[in-house]
Amino acid sequence: MPRHTITPAALLAPIALATLAACSDAPSAPVAPPLRPAAASATLNVPTPPHPNVDVTFWVSHNGGGATGFVGGTTVQFVTKEGVAKTVVDDSADDADKTPGHYRVTMPGSSLYTATVLSAPDAYVTAQFASKTSNAFITPTLASIGKLELEMKPAVQVSVTMNGAPVHGQTVAVTGATVTFSATITDGAASDRAPSGAQDPADGKIYLRLPQIGYYKICPKSAPAPFLDAKCQFVFASMFYMEYGATLTYEPVAYRPMF
Repeated sequence: MPRHTITPAALLAPIALATLAACSDAPSAPVAPPLRPAAASATLNVPTPPHPNVDVTFWVSHNGGGATGFVGGTTVQFVTKEGVAKTVVDDSADDADKTPGHYRVTMPGSSLYTATVLSAPDAYVTAQFASKTSNAFITPTLASIGKLELEMKPAVQVSVTMNGAPVHGQTVAVTGATVTFSATITDGAASDRAPSGAQDPADGKIYLRLPQIGYYKICPKSAPAPFLDAKCQFVFASMFYMEYGATLTYEPVAYRPMF
């Protein structure tokens, strides 16, 4: 039986042919570059097309001095990206979540929702911190706008005294020196509310929520007796959530008889 011998030249022949083909002057077909992966969308889990109806959740809270809590009694407007709006009162028929400060509202399908707090209890500021927008979907029929924290208004407590003792039933005027604001409050009247919001008695202390950070002027509008007066005081409310104090002290008015 004949034997076949493989020489080194036979082994190198395919390599040589491949090398010659690679170095050939004949044109070769262009090779397409590999495709890059598509960039991830900034919108999370948005159904395409959107579901006809989507439940939108939203929470209204505050962070008053570190004591976080939800704020009930608000009114919120929900708006889709396309401009469809619905105004909802907290815990009303259109709000499926009956926890105060929690909203769950059915809206037309969209890829983006905005919630705006239109009104809140008097203790809170809404104008500067009122809106939040989100495109975060938990499921194709459930979107979450998340939580919006309202700022609690600063407050002032005016103590009215004479000879170191409280003077009951007096009236003071509070006006904004750097803020457009004016209020007249009588000790023990309906507008005199304790920090808890309860009616404050005529106890020589007048409590008032201020609308905004700024300087305020506090002046007496009455006196416990003739020829008594108190000097006006200024208060700088520099932070939300804070309570500031001012004292009006009645003293005899110098009387010079006319001759």
